[in-house]
Amino acid sequence: ADIVKSVSKNNPDVIYLMGDLNFRPVYTGDMPEFDLIASMFLDKKEMLDFYESSDVFGSGKADLISKHGFTFPDPDFWPTYHRNKEGISLPPKPDFEALKNYYIFPVEYASKKDKKNKTNGKMVIGEIKKKRKAQKEYAIGWLDRIGYKTTDNDVKVSDVEFFSGPNIGKADHAPVFLTATLKFDPAKVEN
Repeated sequence: ADIVKSVSKNNPDVIYLMGDLNFRPVYTGDMPEFDLIASMFLDKKEMLDFYESSDVFGSGKADLISKHGFTFPDPDFWPTYHRNKEGISLPPKPDFEALKNYYIFPVEYASKKDKKNKTNGKMVIGEIKKKRKAQKEYAIGWLDRIGYKTTDNDVKVSDVEFFSGPNIGKADHAPVFLTATLKFDPAKVEN
């Protein structure tokens, strides 16, 4: 909110807000089975249904939309976080093993001894963040986002494309990009 206020003082026609905004899908009830979610992700339509049904509003997105008027395009690509840092790429039509190797999933152990010895562990799809114990979050998601808002009714944003690019280096986030066309009448817009 403070950033929006300070940027607005400069009277821009369009404001872009981008970065790791931590929009994490959360789940209720028991943690979903890893195999079920990973298998669902093999079908892009089912993956997007999962995105739309997940609650991503607990991280401040609701305020950015309702109070400040930002638009955040929905992703139509696989989650960009929490990817393997070894720089491997996800093929256009990944199979189950490719997805399992592309993302880093938490491992849950049967006991402290097992955790120490790294035995009897199973890969899980979610985690409980220590900072927000009541909020159970998926271990992967679309955290890196780009939003925009116009501050002038004479400026229109159209032809918006939001996409993920090729992996860069060994980061656990894949990069995201947004392209758009700004339409305006130069005579009506201040320099």
